[in-house]
Amino acid sequence: MLNHAVFIGRIGHDLDLKTSASGKSVLSFNIGVDRNKRRDQEKETDWFRCVAFEGTAEMIQRNFIKGDLICVEGSMRVHPYTDKEGRAQTSTEMVIRSVYFIESRDARERRRQTEQPRQGGPYYAPAGALPEGYSE
Repeated sequence: MLNHAVFIGRIGHDLDLKTSASGKSVLSFNIGVDRNKRRDQEKETDWFRCVAFEGTAEMIQRNFIKGDLICVEGSMRVHPYTDKEGRAQTSTEMVIRSVYFIESRDARERRRQTEQPRQGGPYYAPAGALPEGYSE
């Protein structure tokens, strides 16, 4: 069996690197991936949740910001959770193994000159913040 996914898209929000109670870096973010459409159709964007751990998470935080084009490669995971109303839900996300730069450094810098600098500091997630089945 094979569980392998590759997405190329734009980061949808400011990145916020978190630290688990055990001291491991965790980064969750969404990327928007445009669907291929015919010329006469309006484009549609699908949004995918991604999570990266440790060195991969830190590398993404250092090198990418909201709006950057990124290629992520990894595996898809589905995990159950209980929402605020006590209902059973599931969440699907990509666990990133590899990251690739798609835009040139010059293109990223030109686009970033028109954007606001990112804000925020480290966030320390409570113990047990990682979903069951994720290794740290």
